[in-house]
Amino acid sequence: MSIRTSAAIYPTIILLIISTALAWATHSRNEVWVSPARLWADNTGKAPQKPRPHYNYATVLAETGSFDMALAENLRALELYPWYAKAHFNVGAIYQIKGRTDEAIREYSIAIALKPDLALAYNNLGFAYYGLGRHEDALEMYAVALRLKPSYAKAHANTGRAYLSLGRNSEAEAHLSAALKYDPKEAGTWLLIGELHLKEGRTKEAVDELLMAARLNPEMVEAYNLMGTGYEKLGMYQEAITAYQSALAIDPAHKNASERLEALYRGITP
Repeated sequence: MSIRTSAAIYPTIILLIISTALAWATHSRNEVWVSPARLWADNTGKAPQKPRPHYNYATVLAETGSFDMALAENLRALELYPWYAKAHFNVGAIYQIKGRTDEAIREYSIAIALKPDLALAYNNLGFAYYGLGRHEDALEMYAVALRLKPSYAKAHANTGRAYLSLGRNSEAEAHLSAALKYDPKEAGTWLLIGELHLKEGRTKEAVDELLMAARLNPEMVEAYNLMGTGYEKLGMYQEAITAYQSALAIDPAHKNASERLEALYRGITP
């Protein structure tokens, strides 16, 4: 039975810095304070030569998924102030979303050089290395992120995933458990620990963890697919059918869910 690994389905961790500068928004004109984007668009117009309004506008744009516009505003901030570490980080994050990994690595490295205590940059740089198959380099970056911020749930989760890919299960579990301690509502972490326990034969635990992942993110197709695998291992075939059906409702082209559902309909069990 084929099971896709979490490396293929766990979402890229992009942590764009959220500015706290919105706190003074009550002093703005009411007609401008319709949304953060309107506010910062207004401020960039009023102060086009100041980098911070461009950076703040870019951050808000990125949060709404307007990545091209966000990239342009971040780059404008860097034209005005090339030493803006957080803007370099945000440019790297957007490049990473766009699959421009080498450029993302360059921008994260610049951000780190300018601000060596920027834990988010080490985490994202590690994620970029992980995507290139450079797992040891990724672990090194995650370790720095965690030295700077021991409670950093995303870095713990990413570390756990890297160890899981290397077959270092005990270390993976330690970091995934830490990630859930600091952020128990992250569906992707529940998915990873469920996958780990499924591989280790701790099937009932795995199914419970995958159910939690699906509750937190009902569109997480791989949670249902792996859940189906777990139910099959437990001999709960009707539940497995339901789980695979849920996976296919989200992704009708999911190969494993489709193949296992057909096999179960034909009475072929593992």
